[in-house]
Amino acid sequence: MGARLSMENILIISNKLKISLAAAAMAVSGGMASAATVVIEATGQFIVPDAVDSITVLLIGGGGGGAGTHWGGGGSGYLAGGTFSVTAGDVYNVMVGEGGGNSGCAGNSCFGGEGGTTIFGNLLMAAGGGSVSEYFQGGGAGGSGGGGAGNAGFGGIGGAGGTDGEDGRQYPGGQGQGIATWNALLGMISEQSVTAGAGGLAGESSHAGGGGGGGILIDGLGLAGGDGFGASFAGATGGIGYGAGGGSGGYQSGMGYQMGGAGADGVVIVQYADAAIAPVPLPASFGMLLAGCGSLLLRRRRKAA
Repeated sequence: MGARLSMENILIISNKLKISLAAAAMAVSGGMASAATVVIEATGQFIVPDAVDSITVLLIGGGGGGAGTHWGGGGSGYLAGGTFSVTAGDVYNVMVGEGGGNSGCAGNSCFGGEGGTTIFGNLLMAAGGGSVSEYFQGGGAGGSGGGGAGNAGFGGIGGAGGTDGEDGRQYPGGQGQGIATWNALLGMISEQSVTAGAGGLAGESSHAGGGGGGGILIDGLGLAGGDGFGASFAGATGGIGYGAGGGSGGYQSGMGYQMGGAGADGVVIVQYADAAIAPVPLPASFGMLLAGCGSLLLRRRRKAA
């Protein structure tokens, strides 16, 4: 018995798209395209693929490092994004901002490094997160701010999703870019789930440091800022996600100061759609095939009725 022809089992495949015969005429006469997302975690190049004339780019800089004592945590990298017209074959140099180093020492004058800037060709850049750079200073500024220092009390939790870091007992949290800004930028990527990572927790004791600012996650995955060291006066934890800030260290009488954690590296996300499929003239036989399939299906339904 020969195979039966039906509208449901005839497919035309174009890249990632599967469309039924009923939609085939629409596809070949104009307009359907497929999308893809590229995640770049290391410095290199992006070459625009064939048939691509527009890209959407989201960047986050490297996270700031945590201080080497009970000062504030590092801020996350800043977010930046945009949609740009491009030409197939264009080459863009990409630099992914590295996380700021940890303090490298433990003491009141030991501070973490600022995060590196993430750059996408000549189109876009996102600065790295800040870190504490002097005595009696609040958490590092960034996309999401680092938590403030406790000194004689608890520290502050790192910011997340663009918020400021929480104030510590004595020193304020770092300033973030703002929730509305982050929501708008994260919403530019539609083919993967890009969400805000949590801010780092503060030490829960006297003389505790501030947590690192939270970065971004891609489909729930990403890096994390380093945790600060601590003894019974615990160091703070780093933020979660690409570009997250490092937590600051703690302090304990008799044990001394403790080092902070390093910031997390940034990331680049590029989303693009193939250019719309050019219109293709339909041969007369294609129209006859569509009409014939419709007639077969109609007769089959009438017979079944």
